[in-house]
Amino acid sequence: MTTPTMKLPNTHTAFILSIVSLFLGCCCGGTILTLILSGTSLYLAKKDQELYQTNPSLYANYSENRTTSILSIIGIIIGLLSLIASIYGMVTGAFDDSLRLLEERFGSY
Repeated sequence: MTTPTMKLPNTHTAFILSIVSLFLGCCCGGTILTLILSGTSLYLAKKDQELYQTNPSLYANYSENRTTSILSIIGIIIGLLSLIASIYGMVTGAFDDSLRLLEERFGSY
């Protein structure tokens, strides 16, 4: 049995993209950017999973790839929920009420 010597090529990049998408989705409310980064991260992770399946004994960081896939899926879910909430707010006029309330409390600068 050979020891794994190579790392999957896109795992590190996909992991960083998934972390950034989670940060944007949770802290900044970024909907479209969260979906784009999470989707790209999931695509890269799936590409590495296919590469790993061709020769599993050759690669060493498959568990990191699984973690990246899970984080990407969570980012997609957060992005979709945020997008749905944004569309709902636009359709029902909730954003207008929020802006009016902010103007009353803080005045218009």
